[in-house]
Amino acid sequence: MIFEVLHPFSVDAGFGKRFMMIMEVLSESHELYWTRRILDLPEAIIRILRSQDPTILIYTSVISPTVVLLKALRPNLRINYMVRGDEWGEFIYQGRRLRAWFALFGQRLLRTAGVRFVFVSWDLKDRIEARIGDTTHVILPNTLGHSISQIKVFDGRIGLVGDFASVKNIEYVLEELSKTTWECHLFGNRTLPETWNNRNIISHGMVDDLVAELKENCSLVVFSSLSEGFPNVLLEALEAGCSVLVHDSYPFQQLPISKFWRYNLEPGSLRNRLQQLIDEPRDFLRDNREFMELVAKDWAATVKAAFLC
Repeated sequence: MIFEVLHPFSVDAGFGKRFMMIMEVLSESHELYWTRRILDLPEAIIRILRSQDPTILIYTSVISPTVVLLKALRPNLRINYMVRGDEWGEFIYQGRRLRAWFALFGQRLLRTAGVRFVFVSWDLKDRIEARIGDTTHVILPNTLGHSISQIKVFDGRIGLVGDFASVKNIEYVLEELSKTTWECHLFGNRTLPETWNNRNIISHGMVDDLVAELKENCSLVVFSSLSEGFPNVLLEALEAGCSVLVHDSYPFQQLPISKFWRYNLEPGSLRNRLQQLIDEPRDFLRDNREFMELVAKDWAATVKAAFLC
């Protein structure tokens, strides 16, 4: 059987890691083709039309015109659209309104064509469907494939991963922590602006082994993103033995994480929650058993269930 991946664009960061992990699983049971360049799309279309029973995977709504063409020529094609994030929301945040509208148009085209949407979280599914209507879909959350036996108690050492002026919203966290004496270890592409040049904020820049750095420097990682799917960093924090703290709205609202490990995005809320965890230490594993069961699920099995069933 043939599995066609139509993604003639770059793969990097956390997306690239999960992309290659999915490719690895699919190649175990299928003859896998990855179209890496726009110029190779005609060859891929011919191969798809000649194949007996191909399955297709796309990663961006940019490719929607090609998908509509394939569906018109071969209506019964099985096509999956891996929705790794909120394209509309991210482009609006960046001020790229035309690109945002094109993403919305593309997603509506894919829905109308009967493409199956593969969402990485329930929050993301609800956000997309609120704009384009109900979809044929499956949920494929990021998982570790093994359990975590030990998570540190919060001791005042905080990890923060992301870049400035992005949907990661790390400015909110830095503003909150600038009024405290807790250590904040920042990992990201850009250097720390003078605005945040405080003694308790330590910028590590890009690192080769994030899990090792978090394990050495942090006991808790804060997530403040405004538009994301299911962050790989969340799993890396758990692998490092760190607890995680998320806010109580999109994109984390439906993750089964206890209220004791949540805050809201109002001024002072994050500081108050962190202080509570200092004053009354809690066991992350005990508080979040359902969530830990979710992330421990076998990755290969969840991928096969999503794409091959």
